[in-house]
Order: sequence, then C-alpha cells, then structure tokens
Amino acid sequence: MLGLVIDHCVPPPENFFPGSPHSAQATADRSALWAKEGPPVVHPEWAAPRFYPTINMGIEVKKNLPEGGVKWLFTRFRMKGLRDGRFDLGCEVWDEEGELVAVSSQVWMVVEVKGKGKGKTGPSGKL
Repeated sequence: MLGLVIDHCVPPPENFFPGSPHSAQATADRSALWAKEGPPVVHPEWAAPRFYPTINMGIEVKKNLPEGGVKWLFTRFRMKGLRDGRFDLGCEVWDEEGELVAVSSQVWMVVEVKGKGKGKTGPSGKL
C-alpha cells in the first residue's frame, strides 16, 4: 500500500507550466475554495496535457504500520533533477506521531498527450 501512496502525488514539474490546474498554487486555491464551500461530490479529473509514468521506484520501509492501517500519512516530495523529459523524485512518508515510515527514490518520465482523447502520446523533450 505504501507504493500506492508514494506513487500518487502531483508531479513537481507541474509547478513550472503556466496555468497548470495541478500546480501548488492551483491546489492551494482549490483547497481554500473547498474549505468555504465544501469539496465537490466527484474529485476533479487530471486535466494537464501530460502524464508521468513511473520508470523505477525503490521503497525502504522504516516502520511497519498497524494491521488495520492508519487514518493519516504525511508525504514530502523533492524533485532532484529534470533532464530530457525524465526526473528523479525523492519521497518521505511520516505518520501522525511524526515518525518516519518510509523513504523512496523514483524516476518519472514526462509524456505529453497529443491529440486530446485520441491516445496519441510521445516523450516530451522540451523540459
């Protein structure tokens, strides 16, 4: 289950695309709106014209979680480099008591979606 938690973050490169609906600023704005009006019934879909497949992931578990799981986990992601449409991403997972649960190192690829809805993709060499 930790792999799923680690692999589901908003990719840091989205902060560098002007107008990205998934940048840190757009997420903060959406969170403020939801705090006032309540969250939507259906979570918004991924709307960026690119996606980020995981090429490689390594996870080191530092602390086992209880059998029934936990209500909250906190994650911290750090992009270490971006070159030729690939980037390294480090992740730390913490529990509610402030104890380190796991660390991860990943390599992701930036893939631009071409021909929206037509399934045509290609690597992005623009980053």
